[in-house]
Amino acid sequence: MNRENAEFHRNLEAFRTRLPKLLDESRGQYVIISSGEIVQVFETYEAAVNFGYHRFPSDSAQYLLQKIAPIPERADIHTACRAA
Repeated sequence: MNRENAEFHRNLEAFRTRLPKLLDESRGQYVIISSGEIVQVFETYEAAVNFGYHRFPSDSAQYLLQKIAPIPERADIHTACRAA
């Protein structure tokens, strides 16, 4: 497994582990997880995306942005890219 896949699975497992508490506290919102830790919860997808691009500006930075829902709708790996 390469580094990107390992980080994705680490973040996804952190989401799954914390999902019951997240559902109680923030159902329907969006969470960003990096390095297996919750970074922040947002009310809107747009706010989470904007935060992610600013907080993780490196091309190699990975994080999971996930809607807090009983059955995850999708999992996105966001890698910020900046033109030189």
